[in-house]
Amino acid sequence: MRGAEARTAAAVTGYCRRAQARDLVGGAGGNMSARIPGTARMLITPTGLALEEVTAARLVLVEIPSGRLLRVPRGLAPSKELTTHLAVYRTREAAGAVLHAHPPFATAYACAEPALPLVTITAEEMFHEVPLLDYAFPGSEELAVIVARGIAKFSERWAFLMRRHGVLAVGRDSREAYLWADLLESTAKTSFIHLLLTSRDVGGSAGRARA
Repeated sequence: MRGAEARTAAAVTGYCRRAQARDLVGGAGGNMSARIPGTARMLITPTGLALEEVTAARLVLVEIPSGRLLRVPRGLAPSKELTTHLAVYRTREAAGAVLHAHPPFATAYACAEPALPLVTITAEEMFHEVPLLDYAFPGSEELAVIVARGIAKFSERWAFLMRRHGVLAVGRDSREAYLWADLLESTAKTSFIHLLLTSRDVGGSAGRARA
């Protein structure tokens, strides 16, 4: 592994560790991928490992157009959400990285009917709205179709809630995908605390659109 692939792998593994350290995932949950610049290939984390355990040598190399596995480390397999990641890259040309995580506050909003209130000016300016993608079983082709449809419909959005599942953050690179996921969890936490302090749903039906 060298050149652009090595740099991409270093970025993915670095932000995987940050995601785990920031409690955006728990246990062996969550997955991350990144497109190798100038190619039609991506690196994705393997299934069954905590993100903090992922090393460059454990990443799976995948051809984006076909979904063909080009390199799979011995004893490992790609994330079960591989089809979801492929759907993002195939739908949005600008996508350079994808982080799927299960941060507790944002995931709670993904499981509840109340909208995610964007109570701070930063949240309003950064998100405008946080689309909620319909539920489908994790790793299924149905979920990949839902994600592709949501990515296309909300073409200006980079962070999404996944009903009963978690969050999907897309970026032009690994850093950007991580920052969107981290900001979404921070926003959800602030919104929840604000709701407790005011004892009412300050968001009403605003702040979240349905895909």
